[in-house]
Amino acid sequence: MKKFGYTSNGKLKISTGFKTFDEQSNYLGTGNVIANTQFSWYLRPTYETECNGFPFKERELFESDIKKFQLVNSYFRKIIEDFTDKYGGSILYCFSYKKRKENVRIGYLLTSKDKSKYEVFGTKNMKREDCIYSLLPYFTESQKED
Repeated sequence: MKKFGYTSNGKLKISTGFKTFDEQSNYLGTGNVIANTQFSWYLRPTYETECNGFPFKERELFESDIKKFQLVNSYFRKIIEDFTDKYGGSILYCFSYKKRKENVRIGYLLTSKDKSKYEVFGTKNMKREDCIYSLLPYFTESQKED
């Protein structure tokens, strides 16, 4: 997996082909991240029922994790849930940029915990999709989900 580089003045070195995203990105990383162009969080599978020694109902921990993304698209939610359960957990990344003080979503990257499998979805055009695909070497170890 590649590591992000920084200039001498601390600016992130990145070239995704999406100029606005590149200029606005101050930090990108794996795992739980809240930054100006990335929001990502670890998602527990629906069948995980214990956290810090406390019992929970099935789906409760998953629902707690995914609600941070405020997903309204049930198709996306189904992709995320199935993938997360299949690989025993996942990391969901949402990439965005600001336009006229509004957050504009570029799309999502979903990786297995070990970063060996991934899915890209929620991109509306090739420019956005290309942006996320150019980030894959920094967030994944392997190939698209089977």
